[in-house]
Amino acid sequence: MACLFIIHYHYRPGGVRSVVEQFLQAWERVGRWKRVILAGGEAPDSAWLEHLRKTCGRVEVRVDAALGYTAEFPKGNVSEMRKTLQGWISETRPDLLWVHNLSVGRNIRLGEAVGQLDVPLLCHHHDWWVQNRWERWQEFSTASWQRAASAILPDGPQVRHACAHPADAALLGRHFPDRVAWIVPPMPKAPVEISPIPHGDPYWVAPCRILRRKNLLETLLLTKWHRPQGRLLIAGSVSSAAEAANGRAVQQAADVLGLSLEIGAATRSSMEHLYRHAEMVLQSSVQEGFGLTSWEAGVYHRPLLLRRLPGLTEAFEHSGASFPGGYHEVLLPVEFLTPHERQLQARGWIRQCSLLPEPWRSQAAELATPTRGREVAFSSLTVAGQLELLRDWARLEPALRQHNPRLQNPKIFQPTIPGIFLESGLASLERLLARPPTAPTSTPDAVIAALLDTAIPNARQHPLLW
Repeated sequence: MACLFIIHYHYRPGGVRSVVEQFLQAWERVGRWKRVILAGGEAPDSAWLEHLRKTCGRVEVRVDAALGYTAEFPKGNVSEMRKTLQGWISETRPDLLWVHNLSVGRNIRLGEAVGQLDVPLLCHHHDWWVQNRWERWQEFSTASWQRAASAILPDGPQVRHACAHPADAALLGRHFPDRVAWIVPPMPKAPVEISPIPHGDPYWVAPCRILRRKNLLETLLLTKWHRPQGRLLIAGSVSSAAEAANGRAVQQAADVLGLSLEIGAATRSSMEHLYRHAEMVLQSSVQEGFGLTSWEAGVYHRPLLLRRLPGLTEAFEHSGASFPGGYHEVLLPVEFLTPHERQLQARGWIRQCSLLPEPWRSQAAELATPTRGREVAFSSLTVAGQLELLRDWARLEPALRQHNPRLQNPKIFQPTIPGIFLESGLASLERLLARPPTAPTSTPDAVIAALLDTAIPNARQHPLLW
């Protein structure tokens, strides 16, 4: 019996859950797996699990809190976790172990245990701790650099690496030839009919969880600007203790702007419903892994206000996608960068650099403050600085109109056109898995070092990530 074993820290609403669902549904259509096991630090919510079982057949669940975020469950050790996983593997005998986001470094013990299992392994990398998540190093700094790198990036002849971002795939591919691929998730089926934009009680939707990298105060700014009495739905909620302060800032910003805000909308409505009946979809992220919103908005024929991201947005456009509501930054006159904000950024950068191991700590500390010119991007402010500007909307709004003519163009309300990839995400993944075993030509610590070297030069751009 063909068996797939999936591991992720959790299955809360968000990109990982969507990707798992889309791939399982695509595999179900071709009859790939007879048995699927979801393992994580907590059980999926019952409604989503029931939906998954209806569309994907036999899906089982294994739960052990030690598989979750280390910060939320600091107990346990590698040998105990390895024993648990080996018991599950011996029982189910999977043909493939599909592990998500060890690369973000939220549980180094899990990465070590997974790397010791004798089973074909697909490591799916969505985000990396080197990308302004430097506090992760403090969680696993008791390990040597080589040991930590091997836990974050297990590798060997039976290991394949799927990357959510094309730039990540290009870098890893130089170190692990023939065992790395950029994988686009399978597209959901387009609706049978396009739903009209609602007129009764319209809403805008941000299809994401509350994470710093989603830059949600900019989402609220855009909503207030174009729909002053608007209603914004955020699909997910705060997903970890590390994001609690950011969640409070999001609610505070909505209150300051007088906007109706609903958090966790995906727990009450399906994502399909949220998309199909939204007047506008928003994605203002400063970092993205999959960029799911970029093509899901097109599938559901919805306008999308999209902050363009280097590499990822272009990759979708090369496939034929069109984003009438795409923009690069929300710009303001440089005078909006107050002396207090400059001090916050300077102190914050010192703290941020202290989280890195050497020699990258010294390398980061030597970075100069980014050049501002005559304008400053809203996304380049701290959360405190963003809140300060939002409180003075009477001053902020005319500056927005003067410095962002692109965002006043009526074309931004035109629907997004989805891309059409020459090869489906499922076919790309299967082709990656079918490649014969090859010996590594590099080491995990060399790859992580290369990723850090790539990430640090741009690390001062977005203090809201610190």
